[in-house]
Amino acid sequence: MQRALLALALVVVAAPSRAVSSSATAPTAATRAVAQLLSSSAPASSRLSVQRVGGLPAHCVPAKATPLSPLDRSGPAVVDVEGTGDGCSARVVVDVRIEQPVLVVQRAAATGAALADVTAVELREMQSHQRAVATLPDGATARRALAPGRVLVDDDLALPGPAPGAAVKVVLQAGALRLVRTAVAMPCAGTVDRRHHCARLPNGRQVHGVFAAGALHIEESP
Repeated sequence: MQRALLALALVVVAAPSRAVSSSATAPTAATRAVAQLLSSSAPASSRLSVQRVGGLPAHCVPAKATPLSPLDRSGPAVVDVEGTGDGCSARVVVDVRIEQPVLVVQRAAATGAALADVTAVELREMQSHQRAVATLPDGATARRALAPGRVLVDDDLALPGPAPGAAVKVVLQAGALRLVRTAVAMPCAGTVDRRHHCARLPNGRQVHGVFAAGALHIEESP
């Protein structure tokens, strides 16, 4: 009998704690205001939501929110908030969720498949480690077999271009100045964008750029 009463008491005590937990996660007016203020700082065509604002009193009415770094990935972001009320102008940590338009594989693609035929743009959440592809370079094919639902990243792309060691025309554009040279194609190394091709000019300088219309196009500051 005592055990039954004890079990009943535990159930009665535990139930209110779950209700408090769920209500505590509801967004406050300050959180919603910060989300609205930050929306203009997110990338174009993306969708931003705020999960939590740390260190900002619930009674605050934020009037301005300035992120200290670009809001292009989900995760914690440091934001300077200005508002009315005590403690309402402060530097706070905001947990943001960013969904951006990216290319997603729609059906299984074999190595060498034309990516334009098997991908479509969808809104997906971006994490800090991802380098998702939003637009396809002309002629891009699959570097490896790709499963449906995969968010396309730079490393998935294989691009048409000259083989290493082959001669390639290089067009250098610096403002109104345009130079055409013949160079030797070479493998890219280091942090070069995988959508670029690399070449060595006659003077030994190494360049990289987009290969299109039979030439390697390099844009430089005048």
